[in-house]
Amino acid sequence: MNPKKFFAELKRRNVYRAAVAYGVVAWFLTQLTTQVFPFFEIPNSAVRFVVIALAARSGTGEIGSARRRTDPRLHHYRSAAAGYCNADCGATPVLQADG
Repeated sequence: MNPKKFFAELKRRNVYRAAVAYGVVAWFLTQLTTQVFPFFEIPNSAVRFVVIALAARSGTGEIGSARRRTDPRLHHYRSAAAGYCNADCGATPVLQADG
């Protein structure tokens, strides 16, 4: 995959905007937990857990999900997971109701 095309696709799909929004929300939640948790005598380990969970999620979500969305080899599997099989270029339900 060409890196220029990949980063252009990230920009087209607003992945950068989502990453910045996630960073702002993560910063806000970190500030909130560090200020509010001690007031309610919640242990510091809970604050550490929130900070680590937010940091771990930030590095894996946006780029990985954009890669899955832009990989044409995964098109059939994405559609099948949603309940449709587009292998024949027509949206036909995979799971049909009885009756």
